[in-house]
Amino acid sequence: MKRLKQLGVRIAIDDFGTGYSSLSYLHRLPIDVLKIDRSFMENLNELESTRPIVEAVLLMANALACVRWPKAWRRRSS
Repeated sequence: MKRLKQLGVRIAIDDFGTGYSSLSYLHRLPIDVLKIDRSFMENLNELESTRPIVEAVLLMANALACVRWPKAWRRRSS
């Protein structure tokens, strides 16, 4: 992946927060974009436990200089 970055390829983690996503990816891989899973964005105002999780992921991504890209926002802006 480091070679791909040198070639100018941007690397993203998709559906972060579900399945096999792991915090270890954030420090092991040269990530440019972190896409938060849609299920978190859809439940943002419905479940009290969702907002702190999304906020924490956004803070981590910001600290790592990743672009935060909630997938639900992408669709709304299209």
